[in-house]
Amino acid sequence: PARNGPAPFTSGEELSYDVKVANLYVGRLEMKVGRTRALAGRPALAFFGRARTNSFSGAVKESAGRYMALVDPETFRPFAVRVESMYGTERRLENARFAPDRKGIAAEFVWGGKPGKRAFRSSVPMFDVLTILYYARTREFQPGTSVCQEVFAERRLWRMEATVQKPEEISTPAGDKPAYKVEVVLTPMPHPDINPKRPAFPVEIDMFLSHDDARV
Repeated sequence: PARNGPAPFTSGEELSYDVKVANLYVGRLEMKVGRTRALAGRPALAFFGRARTNSFSGAVKESAGRYMALVDPETFRPFAVRVESMYGTERRLENARFAPDRKGIAAEFVWGGKPGKRAFRSSVPMFDVLTILYYARTREFQPGTSVCQEVFAERRLWRMEATVQKPEEISTPAGDKPAYKVEVVLTPMPHPDINPKRPAFPVEIDMFLSHDDARV
């Protein structure tokens, strides 16, 4: 269910995070709520993401990317997504538009130097990976609550299953803080033009959202 009151973020909010591997600093992630703008004659709120990583012991290529999602300012459901990134020397692009009911996605991309297109349909409304983070902050959290949602990211659709755990203390630069732990599993969904012999594997993530009004 939705939380009572206004959304916990407004235009101008900025969040930044260090990216670490084995406790070594390898990059930075920044997120920002932009201003409301016009999209095809309707208001759209902009969410931005920006990330940069350095090469790590030669095992990971240096990368940098910019992400923009345009969403309904009342429901926080996505209209469109644009991603521009560099992975080593490879330039990658993604543009995706959601159907009015959010049950369809039309995506165009350039990946590995080759252009491509994919379309996705679902029986339920879908999200993109950045918008779902902001949307989650507008929801009530109850330990034991489970969520299943289809999420678009990196040219494909993923089934996200998440479970809210009890709040626990986590270490932050400002000291120990209470946070909800959310256990997330992202499972890639099949698509006709994705080779089933080269499967992507499920991704497991533990997320922590602050146990306060901001939910950062």
